[in-house]
Amino acid sequence: MPKVLIGGPAKQDTRIFKEHLESVLSQKTTAECELFYVVNDCPELISFLGEREYTVLNTGDKYITTEQTHYWNQENLTKMETLRNRFIEEALKRDCDYAMFVDTDLVLRPETLETLLSRQEKIIAELFLTPEAPGSDKIWPNAWHTDQCSIIMEELASWVSVPGVYEVGGTGACMLVDCEVFRKGVNYTRIPNIQKILYGEDRWFCIRAVCNGYKIMLDTTCQPTHLYRMSEYFKFMEEKNARTD
Repeated sequence: MPKVLIGGPAKQDTRIFKEHLESVLSQKTTAECELFYVVNDCPELISFLGEREYTVLNTGDKYITTEQTHYWNQENLTKMETLRNRFIEEALKRDCDYAMFVDTDLVLRPETLETLLSRQEKIIAELFLTPEAPGSDKIWPNAWHTDQCSIIMEELASWVSVPGVYEVGGTGACMLVDCEVFRKGVNYTRIPNIQKILYGEDRWFCIRAVCNGYKIMLDTTCQPTHLYRMSEYFKFMEEKNARTD
């Protein structure tokens, strides 16, 4: 029975975090699961965690979100390396077999973890899609082939229409990693001589992984719901309440 640490950095609207946490706790899996969140400048989330373990690591940076987009800057991105590396440290400290990073604006399907484990990959993420703007037909996946975010849209269409497992150049946000990868030195620490061209902790992690000989895989069979905007949260709750009426 594999031991899996689930969680990651946590800085989120409490309403969205509640739905996220409920989905994490509802995973149907044979694995031994433990939760751990790195709470960042968001003490209001702690009451939701109850007796579950967490740590507080306040970075002091400001992260602005609107209905249009999330405004990342270099300070945000470099602070994320510290938060995600803290989660890796915890997974290794607990002698886990896997670490599952799940961003706190994702609502998982109950079969997500078991599906990813069944693929028997060292690094594998679950695909999710995000509209570029409210009501937009243009969508962005949490995966890319090369550079910062190069992706062939025709191939994205095939990922969605033919569910399965695909090799990609990089990914993040909903990712299961064999802890062997961390023991080889793969982590989220910035790579200073490329950070103006390829920036963001997910890129730094994936570059290190590929350079260490690992493939980065993407499963497309059980996409989570991405509550990227409050309007998407309200839509999600409307649909959820309709199902329970």
